[in-house]
Amino acid sequence: MIDKKIDKLISLLEPLEKDSIGEWIIDKEHKGTKDDPKHIPYLMFTEMVNELINAVYEFDNENPEFELKKYKELLKERNIEWEQQSMYEC
Repeated sequence: MIDKKIDKLISLLEPLEKDSIGEWIIDKEHKGTKDDPKHIPYLMFTEMVNELINAVYEFDNENPEFELKKYKELLKERNIEWEQQSMYEC
């Protein structure tokens, strides 16, 4: 039963490994002054990453028993620090 629930997520693994996560959008048009402030840089995700995000939300909504909204607890149970390097390594 669990396999059917996570099939969508698993099917995204290989395409995600071959894809980049996205492109950083950096404001190069504004001066960064009080009168002409720069916009904060942001990451524009690829279509594949957006598909993963939607699939995770869908999985969470359909399977509340997994308690995926308890992020800190999930990370702590797996000895993962809430910081970029440890997220990347896992």
